[in-house]
Amino acid sequence: KTVENLVGSVTLIADKPVQVGDFCRVGDVVGTVEDIGMRSTRIRTNDRTVVTIPNGDFSSRQIENYAKRDRFLFNPRIGVEYGIGPAKLKEAVDLIETVLRDHPLVDDDGVRARFADFGASSLDIDIWSYIGVGDFADSLKVRQELLLTIFERLEAADIGIAFPTRTLHLVADPEAQAPRSEPREA
Repeated sequence: KTVENLVGSVTLIADKPVQVGDFCRVGDVVGTVEDIGMRSTRIRTNDRTVVTIPNGDFSSRQIENYAKRDRFLFNPRIGVEYGIGPAKLKEAVDLIETVLRDHPLVDDDGVRARFADFGASSLDIDIWSYIGVGDFADSLKVRQELLLTIFERLEAADIGIAFPTRTLHLVADPEAQAPRSEPREA
């Protein structure tokens, strides 16, 4: 085990899949790398606990380094209300795509908004683009800006965002509604 951890340490130092301060996922552990030692690596989780992983195990696991991102995927699904008609639905799709294209921090390549599905409670529009920032906190700010702008523009165009609804169609039983004839007395 000692040799395995030493080889794992050399691999971590040479390949540098993570560095101290990087936010990453190692196997099922998610957190920020606090220390890379000769025997083990310590990760501070979002719950503020410290997980120590022997370097032999660490280097053999799948490592996903979020700190190395160059951009963030923006891929929400927005549901608009049924009953708006096809012209308004097309307007909603075009409006959303325009919001994406007009934002300076959204990468131009691959920007799209498409009517995707007749959902259970909404007409669903899929959005696909990348936010061109490397910092997670910055990406959340841009995401909020985009969602708020989309919401404002849809509202200004009189296109409502759907919420879960159910419509019940009650069919009357014809026999239950027919007047009963009263028995005659003799």
